[in-house]
Amino acid sequence: MIFYSALGASIILNAFSLILQKSYALSAESRERKPSLLHRILDFRLITSIAAYGLSAGLWLIALLGVDLMVAYPALSLTYVVIGIVAPRMFAEELSPKRWSGILMIIAGVIFMNL
Repeated sequence: MIFYSALGASIILNAFSLILQKSYALSAESRERKPSLLHRILDFRLITSIAAYGLSAGLWLIALLGVDLMVAYPALSLTYVVIGIVAPRMFAEELSPKRWSGILMIIAGVIFMNL
């Protein structure tokens, strides 16, 4: 069970990292004055996203100790599901019926791979 928990946490942290990266990219782009390179590198969102991504990779390695790669790797696609739920709310991105269909296919595929 611990290995599947590590897999789930890895997926969530990966999505969190990507959301922070998008937030960082949008904020850096919209600033009127251009901050220095050091200021950009020390941005809290960038540092946190890198840390979350590193922790996600560590949890991924733990998950691989007890979960078959043929199960774990397709499960990573659930990151798209998390992003699909969060991005429209945080970044006003469109979640069209076509994208919903894709999300449902990903979920069905992950379930099918685990049967």
